[in-house]
Amino acid sequence: MSLGLHVNWRQIEPGSHRLPDTERWLNYYKSLGPLPRRDQLDLILDVPKLAPRAALVVYDGEDVIYQVAGDEISRRVQVNIHKKRLSELPFGEDMHLVAAFFRTIREEKRINQVSGGYLIDDRLTTTWEATGMPLFEGDAVEAVLLGMAYSNE
Repeated sequence: MSLGLHVNWRQIEPGSHRLPDTERWLNYYKSLGPLPRRDQLDLILDVPKLAPRAALVVYDGEDVIYQVAGDEISRRVQVNIHKKRLSELPFGEDMHLVAAFFRTIREEKRINQVSGGYLIDDRLTTTWEATGMPLFEGDAVEAVLLGMAYSNE
């Protein structure tokens, strides 16, 4: 089963995002300092409205793992992604796009942003923006905070 989730993928150039929650994610990330660490995160306390739209993503050397995923993300993609490997998820043809998104963050040690939309019954129902923010252990990227923003609530 392929969900057909990632239609109209495009890179977001810095400062050109459109959805208010994307700005909220960037502000939260900046508030953590220059090399944020995973142990600094307290999404429930710091940004409770955004927490359901967050995922903590790690790389085990072979695959991306959604270590923790907010309920809103799983609801939107119509599959529970919590504690799932990317290779286990039904992203179909778009699997390489998702993998490349996280690889860029890990290798280039920088924020990466993309946007796209959800197709349901061949109809675009929601546009989204994904912001991947590196979390560091020393100078290496240990994990990624994934913040999602949606065009409809």
